[in-house]
Amino acid sequence: EQGYTSLKWWDPVDFNILQKQQQLMPATWSLAEAHDPDGESLFIHKPDGSYHWREVCDEPVWLSLAEAEAYAKSRNCRIMTEPEYHCVLADSSAASRVEDLRGLGWEWTSSEFAPFPGFKPTPEYPVYSADFFDGKHFVMKGSAPCTHPALVRDSFRNFYQKQYPYVFAKFRLCSN
Repeated sequence: EQGYTSLKWWDPVDFNILQKQQQLMPATWSLAEAHDPDGESLFIHKPDGSYHWREVCDEPVWLSLAEAEAYAKSRNCRIMTEPEYHCVLADSSAASRVEDLRGLGWEWTSSEFAPFPGFKPTPEYPVYSADFFDGKHFVMKGSAPCTHPALVRDSFRNFYQKQYPYVFAKFRLCSN
């Protein structure tokens, strides 16, 4: 069953947006003109070039949080929270078992981007975070291959809306 055409895996709002955009795969994927039913024409696009899917099949899939949540639902799982991300980092034995948690793509969390207790905007840039505390943006942790080194630190919080497909973001499946 095609995951992108089956409402049962999706939040209804996300599915409606997906249908309007006629999206049938992650935004970083495309099919070549001569479509091959065996998948020979599927290409994955990365900052350093486009690759046949077989060349990069062991690398993370970059996609939106809406897509990650639909996949998680199809596996009876969920996406980790921001506190869970930090728990994994704090536990050295767990962190050693989780590959590339900090790299190869931002890590989606299911946590809404909201202020920490006592948050006060900086006078130099008062609207940077506060404008996005709207319940529509979600926290991302880690970094992507093209992230500026000044932003690569465990305390940094990136954020995007859950339907935004053009970010180098991966995810982890969690179960209770």
